[in-house]
Amino acid sequence: MKKLTMWMVLMAMAVSPMFAQEADTTINETQQPSEEEQVDQVINEATEGVWVDEGVDGEAAAATAVVVQEEPKQSNRHEYRQVQTLMPESGGGGYGGFSVGYTTVNGLDALGMGVRGAWIIGHGFALGLAGEGFTSDFTPVDEEYYALSGGYGGLLIEPIIAGWFPVHLSFPLLIGGGGIASYTTSSDMWDYDNYYPTYGEYAAYFVGEVGVELEFNMVRFFRFTLYSNYRWTSELEMKPMDGLAPPIDNPYPVAADALSGWSFGMRFKFGSF
Repeated sequence: MKKLTMWMVLMAMAVSPMFAQEADTTINETQQPSEEEQVDQVINEATEGVWVDEGVDGEAAAATAVVVQEEPKQSNRHEYRQVQTLMPESGGGGYGGFSVGYTTVNGLDALGMGVRGAWIIGHGFALGLAGEGFTSDFTPVDEEYYALSGGYGGLLIEPIIAGWFPVHLSFPLLIGGGGIASYTTSSDMWDYDNYYPTYGEYAAYFVGEVGVELEFNMVRFFRFTLYSNYRWTSELEMKPMDGLAPPIDNPYPVAADALSGWSFGMRFKFGSF
C-alpha cells in the first residue's frame, strides 16, 4: 500500500510541470495579439487611423504605410510663383445694351438713344465703351423748321453696388467727345416725301457724363435700368443756322452750353452678370 502511494506521488510530481508549462503557453497566446492584429496595428499607426482596404495584402499595406510615413514631404515650389493680378480672375462677365431717353438741346426737347458694351469685373465694376445720339424737336422759324442733332461717345466706367441683389444701384461715368450739327427743312417733319434737310453749322466738343442707375435683375441674363445722367460739354462755337429767309438775321443762336444738362430714360442690358 505504501509502495502504491509513493508511486502515485512520484507520477504527480513528474506530470505537474508539463501542465504548468502548457497553461503558461495558453495564457501567453491569449495575451499576445496575432500576426494579423499586429499588421493592422502597424497600419493604423502609420496612416493615423485612415481606413485601408481589407482586400489589400496586410503585409504589403503595412510596408506601404511605413514607406509613406517615412517619406519626407516635398514642398511645392510653384505655389509661391503664381502670377498675381490687379483684377479678380473669378466672377463677372459682360453685357451689351441700348437705351431710350429724354434730354434737352439748346432749350429744345430732344430724343436720346444710345448703345454700350462693357466687361464686368468681379460683379462690382464694369469697363467698356458707350455711345449716345440725339436729335432735338423741330422749331418753326418763318416758313422753315430748325433742329439740332449729333452724338458723342467714349470710355465707360461703371461701379456697381451690390449687383447680386434683385434691385441695386450703379454709377456710370462716360468720358469722350462728340459732334453737333444744325439743320433746317422747308417741310413738316412728318412729311417724309418732301423732307429735305439743309445742314449748316457744326461743332466738335469734349464731353463728360455722370449718372445714377436703378437696376432690376429681371432674369440672369437681362437687367432693366432707369437712369438719370448729367452731361457737361466744352463750349460750343456755332453760328446761327444759315439759309433762313430774311429778315431773320439771327433766328436761333446756339448757346455755348447748349448740350449741358440732364437726361432721363431707360436702359436694357443683356449679358452675363
